[in-house]
Amino acid sequence: MTGYLEWGADGVCDSWDETTYIGDRFEPRCRLWYQDATETGNTGVIFTNPYVDADSEKLAMSAAAPVFNLAGTVAAVVGLDVDAGDIEGSIKDLTVTDDDGYAYLLAPGGDGQVAVYRDLSDYGGVNSILDLEFGDGVDENGEEKSKVSWSCHRDLRRLLGLR
Repeated sequence: MTGYLEWGADGVCDSWDETTYIGDRFEPRCRLWYQDATETGNTGVIFTNPYVDADSEKLAMSAAAPVFNLAGTVAAVVGLDVDAGDIEGSIKDLTVTDDDGYAYLLAPGGDGQVAVYRDLSDYGGVNSILDLEFGDGVDENGEEKSKVSWSCHRDLRRLLGLR
């Protein structure tokens, strides 16, 4: 994990992590995690979908939150990068109910995008859990293979059942 604190609201960008100063190569205000954290109305932690880290070139996920000054405006963003390979290994090693079961992790956006999945190698693309689990929903004869039922409550989507 790499911790960092970026001060950027006034145009001054200092970048620090425990191993390397990357100064001029890094502009946090152009990163999605920074923009999401400073979005109007956000006062909590945001989590990113998996992405290839520009510095380490490894799969990563970030958590970031705005830091407010006394006037209530965003003064900075504090964040943490997590090597997604660590999470991926832990989730793929889980045994679920029996040897045929498996676990996966969905990205935080609520749209069913996969963060970690058993046989997934292309994390750069948008991968829907429904596409990975059920394909297009029809077999080779054009017959419907399965039905998926969803429930939505307070911006939370729940999978109710499969058939």
